[in-house]
Amino acid sequence: MAHRGDQTVSPENTIVSLKNAVLLEIDVVETDIRLTKDNELVLFHDETLDRTTDVRGLIIDYTLEELRTVDLGYSFTLDNGKTFPCRGKGYRIVTLREAFERFPTMKFNLDIQNRRFNPPCVNFGIYCKMITQDALYRQAIQVSLEVGEALF
Repeated sequence: MAHRGDQTVSPENTIVSLKNAVLLEIDVVETDIRLTKDNELVLFHDETLDRTTDVRGLIIDYTLEELRTVDLGYSFTLDNGKTFPCRGKGYRIVTLREAFERFPTMKFNLDIQNRRFNPPCVNFGIYCKMITQDALYRQAIQVSLEVGEALF
């Protein structure tokens, strides 16, 4: 199982990190999914963009179109911050649908990470509907909600 794809040589949760996991013959990727402002599901670990990108703020406060401009390679380093080889190289946010479509044989262990459910059952319903539509759900082997989240 690859955590956020193969993040040893490329930024986490990107098409390249998922592609590298496939090349390593890893058949399951564990990743976190978050909801955007316009109700799109994206692969992203943190609640905010701060740690890994050139932008600050919560994922849920941005639309997918806005997130498409964010540089996911901005903070990636292989030498403890001496160089940043992936800055400006086109690493962009990936939707769950794109991941499923691009890697049809990959299985995904999905963790729902949004803490800002309001109300929780409505947002959880959005996740379930999006994950199961168009039969793509067959690629999701496990979907879990962050520990401590209330559904109702």
